[in-house]
Amino acid sequence: MKATYLFTNEPEEKGGAIRMYFSLEGSGDVAEVSFKNEDYINSFLKENKVKNFDELGSKYEKAGDNGVEVYKYSYTKRDGEKAEGYSLKKPFPQASEPTISIVDGTIKEVNDNGIKVAFIFDDGFTIVRSYYVYDKENKKAYPLKAKKDKLLDLCGVKDFQEMEGKPAKFLRQKAGKNFYYDPAD
Repeated sequence: MKATYLFTNEPEEKGGAIRMYFSLEGSGDVAEVSFKNEDYINSFLKENKVKNFDELGSKYEKAGDNGVEVYKYSYTKRDGEKAEGYSLKKPFPQASEPTISIVDGTIKEVNDNGIKVAFIFDDGFTIVRSYYVYDKENKKAYPLKAKKDKLLDLCGVKDFQEMEGKPAKFLRQKAGKNFYYDPAD
């Protein structure tokens, strides 16, 4: 949804969250976008070609009537806690409930965030496959090249984006209590 930049609050203490505020177009409600993870902050600033949040705020002020795209997200964390809020990045798609044994159709969109990939079919069904290891102590995910290469090989492509707009078939598999989907031949 489109929004107009209002202001930024930077923390008094090191390690506190940086909060940006936006007025949502149409409703006038105010959305808060919070940044706390240092790695995420650095990559976000770099993506936006700015050095700090003052420069980012100025960039958003210049957007004026064109607005800034703000996304609402809602997901369940690893510990079962529900997280909801707003982001300046499009949220990663959530996997559909594994109720279908064979998913057959055209892949409308592929979203690869560097640790997992989402295949969104033309009917909206979404398959998410990961290729990372999670470090519980540091609460950080690291991509595994061998796991990604194996998934690319299973899909028969060198890059997941090659699957966009093409027909595909995935079969539901079961490992213990978990379900996942593998590409069919």
